[in-house]
Amino acid sequence: MRVLHIANWYPNRWENKEALFIQEHISALQQYCHNDTVHIEIRYNPDTVFRLVKYRISPTEEAYIILTKIKVWRIIEFLYLKTLVWVLIKYKINSRYNLINVHIAYPLLTHINILKKIIKVPIVVTEHWTAYHYNFNLPETTTKLDRIKKIFSSELPIITVSKALCNDIKTFSGCFDHSCTVVPNVVNEQLFYYKEKEKDKLVFFMINYWRTIKKPFVILNAFREVLKVYPHAQLRIAGYGPLWDEIIAYVEEYNLLGNISLLGKLEKEDVAKEMQNCLLFIHSADYETFSVVCAEALMCGTPVIMTNLAAVAEFINSSNGRLINQGQSWAEAIIEEVKNYSKYQNLAIADYAKARFSSKAVGEKYYTYLEELCNEANR
Repeated sequence: MRVLHIANWYPNRWENKEALFIQEHISALQQYCHNDTVHIEIRYNPDTVFRLVKYRISPTEEAYIILTKIKVWRIIEFLYLKTLVWVLIKYKINSRYNLINVHIAYPLLTHINILKKIIKVPIVVTEHWTAYHYNFNLPETTTKLDRIKKIFSSELPIITVSKALCNDIKTFSGCFDHSCTVVPNVVNEQLFYYKEKEKDKLVFFMINYWRTIKKPFVILNAFREVLKVYPHAQLRIAGYGPLWDEIIAYVEEYNLLGNISLLGKLEKEDVAKEMQNCLLFIHSADYETFSVVCAEALMCGTPVIMTNLAAVAEFINSSNGRLINQGQSWAEAIIEEVKNYSKYQNLAIADYAKARFSSKAVGEKYYTYLEELCNEANR
């Protein structure tokens, strides 16, 4: 089977870690079939009206980036259509490939009715985007919303990283009978793996792109209460974002530098070490489509204390963590999990996660579904 992947988000020259999860998804599939990937993106640049930047990422990955200062979405959508059609013709989509996989439907598939006249092989969409949950932060009367919803009225099969995201897309589009399959994100098992813990060291870890919906101060307030019971506890915080300076100010204001380490932005290798060495991984959020960091912690055999959200409830349970409902005390939950830590089988937690999130497990599930789509199309 040969698959052509078209991605709007992808690691690139400007942001080499952008949308790594998409690249990792495709890499997991590589062990089962041939995959070519084209990154098509319209990037805002105030210094040019139009400039095409074309470059090869690898023998199977290529990028077509249009730099422009144009902000009119109708024009941007047309540029996506024109570029995508050109790529489809260049790659001989109908003769060289069995299937096309579009990663992130909008704006690549805005003109889906035109594209379906060109593409004769099956089309499948893979989605990761939180925007559906928030209605793209647009008023219901916005015509742009209608154009996005129209993509899903074409009844393209969808792959999502969680059932929760699938339900959000169905609610957003109103297409409740849509075919939807869950293929979770990949966790790199070469970095994130079980390592026996020093359970006498009371160390917690949290990492995020810190913004309002990630609620860092809920955890910081709770940790101050935890210190009343466990005065030697340590909280290690990594990440960056709009709230990072406020987190630093909070730690200094409450004189917590003896118990809280501010690590800043970390490489994946260092994140893995932190997750292997901590007793509990703590994560709060208003919404998640999946939560890669929670899956990474589990791969290290580390239990997770997390806000009770539909997406994470699909893989976090009482055997590998604790979900906190609205109104429940985070401090009490953390203290209880420390007191009852002996209930956790850390190696079993890691094995459970590996069976779900390893490259092999995800790639096999991904390939099986794409193969089914191709077989259905050939009947």
